[in-house]
Amino acid sequence: MEYARYAVRVETREARGIVPTPRTMPTVDLLPIDLPVYRAELLYRFSMPFSAVVLALLAIPLSFVNPRAGRSANMLLAILVYLIYNNLVTISQGWVASGKVSFAFGVLAVHLFMLALLPLMFYHRIAVRPFARLSR
Repeated sequence: MEYARYAVRVETREARGIVPTPRTMPTVDLLPIDLPVYRAELLYRFSMPFSAVVLALLAIPLSFVNPRAGRSANMLLAILVYLIYNNLVTISQGWVASGKVSFAFGVLAVHLFMLALLPLMFYHRIAVRPFARLSR
């Protein structure tokens, strides 16, 4: 068989029409919609700048290195803190999407919990006696 012309028609997104999902919508368009799935996406978008600030503050006590101790312990602790923080944000996003918790609680709970760790970590780095020796 011989063809004089061969072409395949590719349908563009504009021709199909883009179905707006919460993930593809602009933040301004998400604000007035009061559905749990849209609120969960809004929670995720608000959590990213908050978590950047909180993690930057947590990096201060985690960056302390005792010259007589190993240098990698704080790096492992910092990675663990980030993983726990990121998972808590994802869990709260899922809870808001399913309607288990309110939007305000989902936004505040995780960040306030991590901010509550901040004074404890600063105290641990500044204190003359570590936490382990307080029991004696």
